[in-house]
Amino acid sequence: EVAPRDGLQNHHKDIQTRDKIKMVNVLSQCNFDSLEVTSFVSPKWVPKMADAHDVMMGIDRIDTIDYVVLTPNDTGMKNALLCHPNTISIFPASSDAFCLKNLNANKNETFQRFESVTKTAHEHNIRIKGSLSCAGYCPYVGDIAPEIVAQDVQKLLDMGCQEISLADTVGQMTGDKSKAVLDAVLKRVNPEKLSGHFHDTSGQALDNVDVYISAGISVFDSAILGLGGCPFATGAKGNLDTRKLLNHLHQKGHTTTVDMTALTNAEKTISQFI
Repeated sequence: EVAPRDGLQNHHKDIQTRDKIKMVNVLSQCNFDSLEVTSFVSPKWVPKMADAHDVMMGIDRIDTIDYVVLTPNDTGMKNALLCHPNTISIFPASSDAFCLKNLNANKNETFQRFESVTKTAHEHNIRIKGSLSCAGYCPYVGDIAPEIVAQDVQKLLDMGCQEISLADTVGQMTGDKSKAVLDAVLKRVNPEKLSGHFHDTSGQALDNVDVYISAGISVFDSAILGLGGCPFATGAKGNLDTRKLLNHLHQKGHTTTVDMTALTNAEKTISQFI
């Protein structure tokens, strides 16, 4: 579940810190494996994440949940360490143009920056998730060759990422495009290390989920109420809605751990301040 971070970073309202904490706490009752809580980025560039420390220190943690924070550089990693996250997420992109927009550095510089961040994570025994933006399509340059994505996945593997999320950052990937990307990527990594992150901009997110499942991938990011969008990606509308994803999986005969009654309660609670 990524709504507390990816769902709020570009939201039109300024959500109070106490409500962000409430949001994480009610989502923690839903039995998700993982919750993406916040991002230790510069408040100058992403002001809605300026309270990252207070949010992390204010939530009620459950031992079985992996609480994830984004760390863009050494400064962000230093600040994140004060809050003891289970996992840090690094977020390069397969597009040089997107890296410049999102992280104010070219692609090579971005990967070099994250090498330092992951080194610190290893030293502190913190799990690392590599979230690869524009894994097949970039809003600024169009299609990204599957082999480019595969090469970037290899870089993340070499950094020691335990999970690599392939992100359709603006929701333009089709099932055929996703299959082509996976055909290249799975030559370098086992499906157990991969996850999918889809925006539902064009209504194709569930088609992509099915393609990933057929390739042996069983971990997906979603956001309650379909919240989300990237402030540095034109056209990046909401993430795949958590309930929509779960209903689809259940209809297909797949099992999940999520408590649907708790999810309904979380939707009602969060709707009060969203």
